[in-house]
Amino acid sequence: MIPLRAWWQLCRVPNLFTAAADIGAGYLFTGGDTTHWQTPALLMIAAMCLYAGGVVLNDVYDADRDAMTRRDRPIPSGQVSRRHAACVGATLLVAGWALAAAAGGRAALTAGLLAFCILVYDGWAKQTRVAPAVMGLCRALNLMLGMVDAPAWPADEHLFAAAMMWLYVSSVTLFARREAEFAGMTHIRIGWIGAAAGVAGLGGLPCFMDAYEPVGRVMVGTLLLTVVLVGRPAARAGSPHDVQRAVTVYVLAIIAFDACLACTARGLMPAGVILTLLIPAVLLARAIRVT
Repeated sequence: MIPLRAWWQLCRVPNLFTAAADIGAGYLFTGGDTTHWQTPALLMIAAMCLYAGGVVLNDVYDADRDAMTRRDRPIPSGQVSRRHAACVGATLLVAGWALAAAAGGRAALTAGLLAFCILVYDGWAKQTRVAPAVMGLCRALNLMLGMVDAPAWPADEHLFAAAMMWLYVSSVTLFARREAEFAGMTHIRIGWIGAAAGVAGLGGLPCFMDAYEPVGRVMVGTLLLTVVLVGRPAARAGSPHDVQRAVTVYVLAIIAFDACLACTARGLMPAGVILTLLIPAVLLARAIRVT
């Protein structure tokens, strides 16, 4: 029997809550009815399936390299066979798309694009210079998936929010490249600055909105300060330990990023609902690596 922990590691279980947070934030940001959660709940499950399928297939494609550099990973360690993991990853992707399609045509189209970008990243882009941009696009599409129920979709504010998510995640991906090695400082510093810029950009959302909650800017400022301080040691020294520590925080901070969106549009209470997803994500991250 395959150990449950091996599957948890393959699926990056702590990160699944960030995928769900994207959907909740997108739904709340676009004015979704908080008394009817059937559609966002369905899309949350779909997003988690798509994310899990993507990271499982990521390990399938990386199995040969991990066998040399990260032998403790579930596939090279022999806990999960490569073929079994490939079947599970593909099934999760299909299930994620099917669940999203049940929510309507917009969701089917967005989830289809997301699944396609996931496969492009895992199978090709990951080894190229466009890897950060493709990863950012995957996350931006996931956020857009949560917005598909909006009457006017996509509106300018939707696209701007997705663009800031793209910038943040692309920068974090650039920051994290070759995190297990002593890496060059240029991409670490560019990633650090880009991640901060993606968060700071959220402060410009009110320019696209007829009504907004000013307290959202307080949340944005708090998250921006966190991003700057957490990444500073890595940007100064570039040690694997500092980079890995910052990447863990940056990945989980996607939930806080999403909360900033919800707060800007709907206030503190909806933002607090999104932030509750940090609790299981942080607790699980103590036992399961997020990268």
